[in-house]
Amino acid sequence: KEFIGQLSKLMCGLSGADIENIINQSAIHAVKNNHEKIKKKDITDSYDEVMIGIKKKDRIMSDEERNIVAHHEIGHAIIGYLLKNTSPPIKISIIPRGENILGYAQQEPTDNKLYSKNELLDKICVLLGGRISEEVFFGKDNITTGASDDIEKLTKIINSMVFEYGMFDKNYNYKVHKYLGESKLDELNEKSNNILDTLEKKVRAIIEDNKDNISSLSKQLLEDDEI
Repeated sequence: KEFIGQLSKLMCGLSGADIENIINQSAIHAVKNNHEKIKKKDITDSYDEVMIGIKKKDRIMSDEERNIVAHHEIGHAIIGYLLKNTSPPIKISIIPRGENILGYAQQEPTDNKLYSKNELLDKICVLLGGRISEEVFFGKDNITTGASDDIEKLTKIINSMVFEYGMFDKNYNYKVHKYLGESKLDELNEKSNNILDTLEKKVRAIIEDNKDNISSLSKQLLEDDEI
């Protein structure tokens, strides 16, 4: 019964085609593992393969890279765990998958149709957690390209909040205009930068306060590859 509840959360928001692919892949895993019935691990492994990517065992990372990726992913997870308006982390991995994924911090899936202002701000904080964890543990001069996708996502969210959703100005969508006056554009960009500065300070304070926890979890992740 407990796994049925976990499974329903895991499949939340997926299309019928995605679920079918996961179940078909689970059956293949069960055969490969000589299981008489499909087991929990067959399904969770298949979920990761379909939704995140196939494990790339031939993609070898150096010890230094693995250490950075571990602290990066734990940074995401600790922010997701501690903030009020985020889904809790359910898996953290430093096993490379797909074409570009060296690790991931997977949160409990949700099927929200609407997001509040606070939910979006906390989502940005989770995205910032990886890069800021790198900064705190390895120094600003040693930050990596691992946060590129996070930065792209959080930039889109901030710009949407400021330019499109009217969450920091009038209830007005500035994206409907092809041209904005230079002074107004500067004002909106400054709002975006101020939001980011505030959230970076918030995330950095959380990371600094939890350095021991992050170090301990990173050590475990380096030993086990997945938590």
